Amino acid sequence: MQKPHCPSTRLPPTSSDACPRSIRRLVAPQSPSGDDGGRQRHRSLPRRGTLTMGTGFAIVFSIVGAILICGGLLVVRSSYSKMRQWTTVSGLVIGYREVQQGRHYDAQGKIDNHPLCRSDFERPAKWTAYDPQVQFTSADGKMIAFTSSMGSNRKPYPIGAAIQVLYDPNDAENATIKSFSNLCLPAIFAFFFGLTLLGFALWF
Repeated sequence: MQKPHCPSTRLPPTSSDACPRSIRRLVAPQSPSGDDGGRQRHRSLPRRGTLTMGTGFAIVFSIVGAILICGGLLVVRSSYSKMRQWTTVSGLVIGYREVQQGRHYDAQGKIDNHPLCRSDFERPAKWTAYDPQVQFTSADGKMIAFTSSMGSNRKPYPIGAAIQVLYDPNDAENATIKSFSNLCLPAIFAFFFGLTLLGFALWF
């Protein structure tokens, strides 16, 4: 007895069967969880922490630099106003106020300001500055003495030296030494450091 013959049914080829095996190897996608794919994605990601830190430094340097430049402009304006409106007279250097670690001394060496703590007397002086003390006669004949706030680590004038003094005609007690270091040097330092910080900000 013969078995009935059933015609064989063949399914249509799928997309994977239709492509040659060599082509499937070339276009086969890699697993996202594989090591190579993870490494490539990790390499392509930017370093967010580094960019943020550089931007923060640039912002800080820009702000500080702008403040210094504005301060320098104010110093230039103040010096220019003094040169035009204040009175220039001749004065004499009568002594120096010595400054050591926050302690102030007058021309005779007496302390005129108390230190913040008792231990300041026991520690040796790490630096010493000298503030010139100047005496001059105003236009109305009044004898005035003042101490310049622009001191240095050396005595720039000998005692008894004649120097130029600028004073406010409305308030003769408000006076300063007429010199380049008093009128221009603070502005130069402010401009220099301000432009340096702005240059660092552009570099970041």
